[in-house]
Amino acid sequence: MKKIGILTFHGADNLGAVLQAYALCEFINKEINFRTEIIDYECEEVEKTRYVQGGNFVKKIPLALYYRIKRHSFDRFRKKNLMLSSNKYKKENIKKCNTMYSTFVAGSDQIWNIGCSGNDTTYFLDFVEQEKRKISYAASMGTTEMEKEKVDELKNYLNSFDAISVREASSIKKLDLPKDTSILPDPVFLLTLEQWRRVATKRKLKKRYVFVYLIQEDVNVLKSAKKYAKENECDIIINKKSVEFILNNAPDHFLWWIENAEAVFTNSFHGTAFSIIFEKLLGADIILKNGKHNNRIEELFDSAGLKECIISEENYVPKKANAKKWLNMQRKKAYEFLKENI
Repeated sequence: MKKIGILTFHGADNLGAVLQAYALCEFINKEINFRTEIIDYECEEVEKTRYVQGGNFVKKIPLALYYRIKRHSFDRFRKKNLMLSSNKYKKENIKKCNTMYSTFVAGSDQIWNIGCSGNDTTYFLDFVEQEKRKISYAASMGTTEMEKEKVDELKNYLNSFDAISVREASSIKKLDLPKDTSILPDPVFLLTLEQWRRVATKRKLKKRYVFVYLIQEDVNVLKSAKKYAKENECDIIINKKSVEFILNNAPDHFLWWIENAEAVFTNSFHGTAFSIIFEKLLGADIILKNGKHNNRIEELFDSAGLKECIISEENYVPKKANAKKWLNMQRKKAYEFLKENI
């Protein structure tokens, strides 16, 4: 029987990274019907992000406490929900897992963003033996830009893949891939609303609130949320400031915060994605602090037909993120690609 190994950023204490890892493994196991697990690989650069780096010791104490709470919350979720390999791997021993799997899947998330991985080519499956199958599922480069020499180097790794798919059209251009390369949805879209509700924690909170989820530096999100909350007599929960969120910040709690919000305001791709899944009133900002656009959210809205959910300085009112037909189409595309290529 085939056994599938997924290589992704599951070890990052990042909500989108962990939830997309869970979703892809769950989808291949349940829908494609192949035994699948996430390769428990530790990337040095990703591991660093779990701890406070540099700075004044005294000033670091509150931040270090926050990071500790976060590590504990995410480790609990991983232990409970992720199907991880029994062995742990690092760069020096990753080749050993060739004995465990017949097919390797790279993705999803920004695994091809060499800035995030510290130029770790493990995510280009450079360790996989020739007779094994290698595919990518919705791999992303994020916003990183590379010199032609680096692109050529990475393309040499990709030439040995049996099938390639990316999450954004921009990755096709950046890596100089064939124009017909498959563009597939982030794995979080592969699970249904009911499946995600089963993952979400069960809590009670009597107050009505607007949920603000910020990843990038804020331009229009917080001021829009404040206007809407005032008009609708709601409290505001902010992921970077609210004690309630900081103490309840694990992936299953994040799903609860999204599901039970009166509206969601965000500049995060996965904040946007889960607002679509949970059919929330959504206000997403695509403008970055440097004046450029967040291409990940912009391309998502173009594909899903939800441009009305974009907020700006002039337009702060969130709109219903209803994209059921699009979601069904995305799941079908993903199913067909994985069924054909695994």
